[in-house]
Amino acid sequence: MALLFATASNAACRSPLPTESLRALDDRVDIDPAAVNAEVQRRLEALRDSDPLQAAELYAISADAFSLLDDDQHVLPAIAESRARLRQLPDSEAIRSLQVRLDVTEADSPRTPKDMEASVDKLTRLEQSLAAKSLNRACLLIVRSRLNTQLARDDEATADGIAAYRLTTALHDSAATADAAYQLAMTYVRAGLLEDALRLADEAATYNRAAAQTARLSNALYIKADILEQMGHFNEALTAITDARALNVKLNQAIDVAFDDQKKCSILLALQKLDAASSSCLGAERVLAEANRPDLVSVIEGDLARIDMLRNNPAAAITRLDRILRSPSDHVPARTLPKLYRYRSDALTRVGRFEDALRDLQEASRLTEARIAERRSLAAARLKERSTAELINQEKQALEAQMRLERQEAASQVRQARLRLALATAAGLLFVSIAYLMWNRARHERALRRATETLEAQAHVLSSVREGVLLVDDRGVIKYANEASQRLFGRESARLAGSSSEILGIRTEWLQAPGTETSAGLPAGARELQLVDGKGQPMVVLLTCSSVTLGDEHLNVCVLQDVTELRRLERDVLSAASGERGQMSSEVHEGIAQDLAGIALLLRGAAGKFASDSPTLELAIRHVNEVLERSRALAKGLSPVLATGGSLPTALARLANELSANRGIRVTCDCDIGDLSLSPTESDHLYRIAQGCVQLASRHKNLREIGIDLRATRDALTLTICADGAIPPEAKIDDERDWATIAYLARVSGGAARIQAQADGTGCRIISIPLASLDSRRLQGPAPNGTRM
Repeated sequence: MALLFATASNAACRSPLPTESLRALDDRVDIDPAAVNAEVQRRLEALRDSDPLQAAELYAISADAFSLLDDDQHVLPAIAESRARLRQLPDSEAIRSLQVRLDVTEADSPRTPKDMEASVDKLTRLEQSLAAKSLNRACLLIVRSRLNTQLARDDEATADGIAAYRLTTALHDSAATADAAYQLAMTYVRAGLLEDALRLADEAATYNRAAAQTARLSNALYIKADILEQMGHFNEALTAITDARALNVKLNQAIDVAFDDQKKCSILLALQKLDAASSSCLGAERVLAEANRPDLVSVIEGDLARIDMLRNNPAAAITRLDRILRSPSDHVPARTLPKLYRYRSDALTRVGRFEDALRDLQEASRLTEARIAERRSLAAARLKERSTAELINQEKQALEAQMRLERQEAASQVRQARLRLALATAAGLLFVSIAYLMWNRARHERALRRATETLEAQAHVLSSVREGVLLVDDRGVIKYANEASQRLFGRESARLAGSSSEILGIRTEWLQAPGTETSAGLPAGARELQLVDGKGQPMVVLLTCSSVTLGDEHLNVCVLQDVTELRRLERDVLSAASGERGQMSSEVHEGIAQDLAGIALLLRGAAGKFASDSPTLELAIRHVNEVLERSRALAKGLSPVLATGGSLPTALARLANELSANRGIRVTCDCDIGDLSLSPTESDHLYRIAQGCVQLASRHKNLREIGIDLRATRDALTLTICADGAIPPEAKIDDERDWATIAYLARVSGGAARIQAQADGTGCRIISIPLASLDSRRLQGPAPNGTRM
């Protein structure tokens, strides 16, 4: 049976991924691709798009797993998802290497001949950008050889296969060498070099068996069985194909099992085991027909015709062969046609149709001679290419050795002349030099001891500080982590060293662009991060970075302080303060104000009874009413939101109305928080933030309009205050302490505050708080309408 029908083995050749966890998952693709896909989905769900680079790497692993499973409808979507994440990241060597891997995987997926030709052209262009001696180039050559094999471009396929095998051997990459050996074995079979093909197939099978790569081992065993069948070693071929079929049954690969059954049928037929052969052929034919593979069905029909002949039923064989040979030309492989014509010639002879039998026999002979000539030509060309390459390599090595010898002789003569001059000079300075060296050595030893003691003291200080300390290079690779970092993230320091800071949730760009005091309410050079500790619990970390240069290496010194408990205490203090203000407001409004109102009513009644004292009582009533109004104003100032029935939109609308009336500035308010219910403390904080932003905006000269916008989305609650004049840059804010207080309130609430200048000259202060950071809940029933003023 021609090897053309063997299942395609997608390349095990892959550029390594940056972290140990990803490399371990990548290695499992060749052992259990279905389990790897399940693990990839679990990790992607855990990431939730927080790390685009790691997501891109996981989708690349998934694409390889789907490719190995021959699940082509999921390969390209996985590649597209990976590329979408890479477009979010700045260019780097690691990203370019991952893009090459995606291009090679995409080209290695089965498709139409037109798409295969386009993939070959794309790989040829891509090869020009790769290093001559690199794993990426070796992978590209293996895939291009496979595509050319499927396109029947035997010369190009063999040349790429030989080049890939030599390159992977030079790189000492066993997995890639086994893949190259597998591919080269297929091209050697087509050239008729069966001994070489068997050696390469054994090499691939040996490695895949040792590495427990079940899917690739089954493919290597399939090729071995095909080669042994062509060499006439039918019992060995039957053993190999039986082992391959058992592996594919274990992997639940129905199509691959059908390929194995077709090959097993052919081998059993050669051993004259007709019943077993017929059972294997019929099982394979049913699956391959459902898979729309008429080319393989025609091969199986030919084997069934042979079985009919051996069972002395030439009429049934003629019927099968007539149906096959009348099929469209693309339904019958060219390499199978001579065999089918010979079968029909034999069957026609048995039923007495000698002229038809002679015509079929002549056609079979013509096709066979053309095939033999093609094989001999290809084999001779390949052997000549290998011999010529080896001869050229030997001549090149001899010439290089001769040139090295001549250069060494010339350099030796120059050194001898210089040595004579140096010896004459050195003789006089030898004694002085020895004395100086001894003195200098003693001085250096003392300096070295002092430096060693200093370094040990500094290392002890770093290891004993309570804050986590990381040394990270410009690529985001952790060079050092102290014991506090280990306690903070629940990871051993030795495991942290050499890994990317991204695995801790610390992005590389944060190390080079720290936060500032005016933009985040934090000390200059600091940034507050929401991370996860070693137990998977959320924590708040204050990151402070500085730069240091050690030799030629530039490092970032990162100090990590766990402020989770501090932030919780701050929130508790602010909540307590808000609650006390609300309590005081209630006591003033419901207690003192009510008492004053009662006193005013008593005085009003007394004024009606004692007309002579009426002026004095009226004066007392007026003063009591004034105190009553101030009490109510005090109560509203202590808790503005509570004074409006606990509605934040209503309180903001009242603030807008009061400012418009008192300041002569048009203030608009647009609130739509849907069915979101805020706690009294959260409402009070947001009102104080909005009030502070409005007061900062109203300080600008020639201000005509201020807009207040409170809006809840699915993920966050956003408060925006815009003025019709551009807000000055952060460093030029009139009162930075007021803005720092606003930023602090936003940060303690779990959000962030920023200043943004619009294109129309409008300046906005924006406070955004994720809903996950709020103690909020969704109301039952219809959502309340938004408030618009």
